[in-house]
Amino acid sequence: MNEETTLKVIRVDKNEYELENGEVFQFPEPLEIVPPLEEFQKIYEKWHSILNKEIDGQTNFHSTSI
Repeated sequence: MNEETTLKVIRVDKNEYELENGEVFQFPEPLEIVPPLEEFQKIYEKWHSILNKEIDGQTNFHSTSI
């Protein structure tokens, strides 16, 4: 699997989501509304891309404390 390919989300519920490779990730807080699998996949892919760009240094996000 290359860097541009994201894993498929195979299950999402209010507490966690599971990827096709068997990894399960819990949400910090239970979701009030559970999105359909297809919608969650799009969200996952978007954030996967954003985080990979940040890790690769291609974006310049600055965190500020309030």
